[in-house]
Amino acid sequence: MTTDLGHSGKNGGLTAAEIDAEAIQVVALRRSRMAWLLTVILLVVYFGYLLLSAFARGFMAIQVMNGITVAIVVAFVSIVVPWILAWIYLSWANRHHDAACDKLSRETKS
Repeated sequence: MTTDLGHSGKNGGLTAAEIDAEAIQVVALRRSRMAWLLTVILLVVYFGYLLLSAFARGFMAIQVMNGITVAIVVAFVSIVVPWILAWIYLSWANRHHDAACDKLSRETKS
């Protein structure tokens, strides 16, 4: 394998394989960041519910409406949030990740 050690041209002397590897790493890093962000949000919601249930029973027993307590509202939120996060991820992936992968695929084929 030959490498271009010069720094002339727009690629700064990088080979096509090195450019492809860097571009793939950037796309993978962006996807990983998004996945970790959504995972942390989900864990905060779930563990928040568990911790509130375990250590804030008085708060969780407060009536919000007739027959509905804070515990029921928080439980409902902990069920709905994963669906919202999945929608966010799918929307992001369709707009950004898939487009970046398609661009990489076209560039590597040409």
